[in-house]
Amino acid sequence: MTILLQFEVPKQIKMKIFIVQLIALVLSPCLFGQNVGIGTTSPHASAQLDVSSTTKGMLAPRMTTVQRNAIASPAKGLLVYDTDLNALYHYNGSGWTAVGNGGGGFSLPYEGSVNNTNPGFKVTNAGQGAAIHANTTNEYGYALLATNTTNFGYSMYAYSRSPNAIGLYAYVDSSTAIKGQSANGIGVDAQSQDSTAIRARILKGANADPVILAAHSGVGIAVDASSNTGVAIKGVSNAVSGAAGAVWGINNNANGGNGVYGSALSADGAGVRGESNLGTGVLAYSGSNIGVSAGSLSGTALYGNSTSGYALHTSGKVKIAGGNTNPAAGAVLTSVDASGNAVWKVPAKVAFRATGVYAGLNVIPNFSTRKMHFPSEQYDYANSFTTTTSASPTTDMSNFVAPVSGLYHFEFALSMQLADLSDDFESLTATIIIKRGANTIIAARSETPCCDPKGFAINILVSSDLKLVIGDDVYVEIRQSNDGDAGATIANTSFDTYFCGRLIYAD
Repeated sequence: MTILLQFEVPKQIKMKIFIVQLIALVLSPCLFGQNVGIGTTSPHASAQLDVSSTTKGMLAPRMTTVQRNAIASPAKGLLVYDTDLNALYHYNGSGWTAVGNGGGGFSLPYEGSVNNTNPGFKVTNAGQGAAIHANTTNEYGYALLATNTTNFGYSMYAYSRSPNAIGLYAYVDSSTAIKGQSANGIGVDAQSQDSTAIRARILKGANADPVILAAHSGVGIAVDASSNTGVAIKGVSNAVSGAAGAVWGINNNANGGNGVYGSALSADGAGVRGESNLGTGVLAYSGSNIGVSAGSLSGTALYGNSTSGYALHTSGKVKIAGGNTNPAAGAVLTSVDASGNAVWKVPAKVAFRATGVYAGLNVIPNFSTRKMHFPSEQYDYANSFTTTTSASPTTDMSNFVAPVSGLYHFEFALSMQLADLSDDFESLTATIIIKRGANTIIAARSETPCCDPKGFAINILVSSDLKLVIGDDVYVEIRQSNDGDAGATIANTSFDTYFCGRLIYAD
């Protein structure tokens, strides 16, 4: 007889029974050497564990880098996911390696992206070969193309720790070794801590192509070089040919421009400096325009120095203008101080000769003084003398006004006679006077001895060098005395009566 007993099993016991049954279900095939399938009833024969799903994946253990490195004696092939580095890592027996960095091949084309501080792709070659070899067989293709779509950063960044090493080495047989292109940034940016940032060479000596070719189709600068303490551009040429040059600037633009343009912001700097121990520091040539154009806001535009040779050697025309030089036709370039500062100065073309005496003012009464008035001029180069044009003259008539400061020479001659031939002159005085502002200066005087009879006719001459300042008025006065009562008449001839002057040296 069978007795059936029924009773209620608690929920906690039911859960424990279920877990035990599940573990037994999973482990039972393994205990007998069978493969296990999850999500499939037909696991692959080559897989010990076959997980199959079209909606879910297999989740590896997740942990931080510290937790991963703290795993004690990890087995070779242990697989975990690093949540700090966002990468799947496996233990290769000697260390942890991100999956994909352990070598092996991958199919092309390949595209991937990462977002971390470590290199996304790193290859190390301890031998003499290339760590990365890029090659293209298409004439329009690129062996290596690097792009940067941000506003900052680098399309390609090459770095070398050693000062004797090279950050980026490019070699080509007959085409372009490095081509840098940027829409609005920098095509190629080379930096070095204490060595050469860019070194370019052509190994074939017979090759006439330039080592560096820079072209600019706009209005900017093809090559922009700057240095804080050294030389921005240094050119060295070992060629024997006279046509060779360390720096050669050519401007083919018919509308203007510069073959070589140098600018220096520092007072001690030089926009363009040429130096030669035995030859020419700077040699400039132009077919029809300017060979060298130098400009400076507040310093020296062009400076030449030589110990025993020529600081400046020109063959052809020379033009000096601008600044404080004030060029003028016929001017002379002269030094104005001991430092060699030079200005253009008009040469000694200040000269005049006034002759005769104005009618109505030609008689000098006895014991009287009168200003001489000249109606005519034989020459006046600086238009500095005013002739007398009226019997009631103004104060400026028959005056010479100094146009420049300097040393002048003046000469005054006079011939006169008495109306009564029986009378005799006793004295005659001729005085050259300078009117300087409110001051009247007796500059030169000639006087005959008093009271000795000298006949009815007399001549007098005054000649003197005078130091004038610009704006000085110079004129002549005469005084006569005789033993009669008649006046003395001045001879109205250009060779008997004249007043002349000229500039000897200008200040």
